[in-house]
Amino acid sequence: MNKYKKRNYYKGNRFEAIDVINDFGLNFNLGNIIKYVLRAGRKNNNSVDELKKAIAYAEYEIKRIEEREKQLKEN
Repeated sequence: MNKYKKRNYYKGNRFEAIDVINDFGLNFNLGNIIKYVLRAGRKNNNSVDELKKAIAYAEYEIKRIEEREKQLKEN
C-alpha cells in the first residue's frame, strides 16, 4: 500500500496527473508543467501562481533543449 496520501488537486475525473506524466514518459520539467497546469485553481484556488510555476518549468525545458542543440552543433 502506498504510504503517501494522494491529493485531490492532482486527480481528474478519470486520471491522476502522475498517471498522465508516466504514460507519456515525460521528463522532470515536462512533468512539472503538466502537474502545475492540471492543479491550477484546484490547490488554494490560486491559478496564477500555479501557471507561473508551469511557465518557469517550460522556460527551464526550453533552455535545456537549446543548450543541448547548441552542443550538438558544436560537435
